[in-house]
Amino acid sequence: MSPKQFDVKNQICLDFIVVHGQDYHGAGWAHNGGLPVELTLRDDGRLGIDPIEELSTLRKQQLADISNQSVRSANEQLRGIEGDTVEIAVEFGDSDATKLGVAVRESSDEEERTLFSSAPFSQLSRLNRHF
Repeated sequence: MSPKQFDVKNQICLDFIVVHGQDYHGAGWAHNGGLPVELTLRDDGRLGIDPIEELSTLRKQQLADISNQSVRSANEQLRGIEGDTVEIAVEFGDSDATKLGVAVRESSDEEERTLFSSAPFSQLSRLNRHF
């Protein structure tokens, strides 16, 4: 269970996410202390989870802004972007694809990578670390 805090003055509920790893012995890490998020109740009654506003102070130079591009074109524009801490915001448009995702931390031989993927109609997201 992750620690939570309620800011009475601003009426904000914060959650400090902790991700526990299972196969971490060969990866060089055991757990991930996630970013603090704000929990809200959306107009449609669903839970809203958004990074806290204060995280915007950590943002530096924008490395890419890609809209209405094919996967091939987007990949070409993203090639060469590197970093240990990079914020990625992705919104996929209408597609006939059965699986959508983003691969990060991929080695040049494609033997190692982390894949965030989602099946559009299943409301199921996955994180898969290949090493």
